[in-house]
Amino acid sequence: MTDPLASASVLALMEDREGNIWVGTETGGLHILRDQRFRTVGAREGLSSDATTTVVEDKTGTLWVGTNGAGLNALKPGAAGINAGPVKTYSVRNGLLSDVISLWPLRPTATCGWVRRMD
Repeated sequence: MTDPLASASVLALMEDREGNIWVGTETGGLHILRDQRFRTVGAREGLSSDATTTVVEDKTGTLWVGTNGAGLNALKPGAAGINAGPVKTYSVRNGLLSDVISLWPLRPTATCGWVRRMD
């Protein structure tokens, strides 16, 4: 098994409702560990950036992926754990105050409701 995280700086870590492990990295995108195999979701797969700062799952199963300078991505994992459709990206053009996103869920079961760290 190749380890895509061997030289990555991990910034976010989350286990989803199906037991998959999602790992956000400073420059290598978002990685999913499923069935003892890593897969990568990054800019080539539709994320707005490979600099992923946070990943959380809401009660509908949508993953919210924050980036360092490219806004917030919403993706719905499919049967293989990888995105089942187009990634939706939100940025300052859509009304966000910043494209640098650091999120923490207020409640793990909330559909929305996030706290943004102000640096």
